[in-house]
Amino acid sequence: MRITSKGQVTIPQAIREQCGLLPHTEVRFEREEGRVLLVKQDPPASAPMSSWPSVGVRSSKAVCGFERDP
Repeated sequence: MRITSKGQVTIPQAIREQCGLLPHTEVRFEREEGRVLLVKQDPPASAPMSSWPSVGVRSSKAVCGFERDP
């Protein structure tokens, strides 16, 4: 995978589906031990939870990867 000249990269569909990364999902980047992690944000407090999709929603503390959920 290559980063474009605009700094963009495509997240593969299988990873988006597995992690519940839908259009307009808020994410942030974190650096950890020489790696860059893409972390899904928790829904804003002002948004009712019922307005967020229930499939694949994870806490911002749960870094999306290929490990199994506890």
